[in-house]
Formats: sequence, C-alpha cells, structure tokens
Amino acid sequence: MSKAKFNAKMVLPKGAMQRWSNIMNGEVPVSKELDIGAPIVMSAATFEDGTKVYGGVLKSGEPEDYNIKFMWVFDKYGNHYPDSPINTSDEENFLNLNYQFSLRNVDDEGEYELKIVEA
Repeated sequence: MSKAKFNAKMVLPKGAMQRWSNIMNGEVPVSKELDIGAPIVMSAATFEDGTKVYGGVLKSGEPEDYNIKFMWVFDKYGNHYPDSPINTSDEENFLNLNYQFSLRNVDDEGEYELKIVEA
C-alpha cells in the first residue's frame, strides 16, 4: 500500500511499454506529418484531487535523434505545471512502473504516486 496522499494509474495498451521504448529509441518510423514536439503516443491519469498527468513520447527535431519521453502535470483547473514535477530527462525507455512526486516541493517525492500499467 502506498503512503502517498494521492494515487493514480496510467493505463497503457498491452505491449505499449516496449513499443513506446522502441519509438523513443528511433526503432519505429514516425510520420513526417507530425510536427516536431508533438506527441506520437500518449496516455493520461487522473488523481483523486483532480491533478492530471499526461505521459508519452514526443517527436524529436531530427529523424536520427531519439524521441523524447514526457510526463506533463496539470492541476485540477487545467493549468500546466511549468517545471514539471516528474523529471524523465534521463530515461531512455518507457519501462518505469512508478513515479512519486510533489507539487509543492520538488525535493518531496511522497505526495503523489503514479503507477504505469498495461491493459
């Protein structure tokens, strides 16, 4: 049982963790019609207090570049947190199953817990 104040699950399609990792690593072709910075794949989760997290993979600037994992956090009013409380900058795949974070203090990781699961 989590000690976090708020808990949510982000449900990905079956097999998505590996497929999304392959997209991140440039192993899957991405449509040229997508704008740079646009989500290629995305899922969402909503916490009990209305906080939402959207996570997925963004299209990179160059075809040979890796595509970029993201976890965007929005408050219950739809305001995007400018300094995302979930840092995925060092992640090279989509295999992480759990994120703990806080909206008030970036050093406090216990307020929210997001679990990533496949359907």
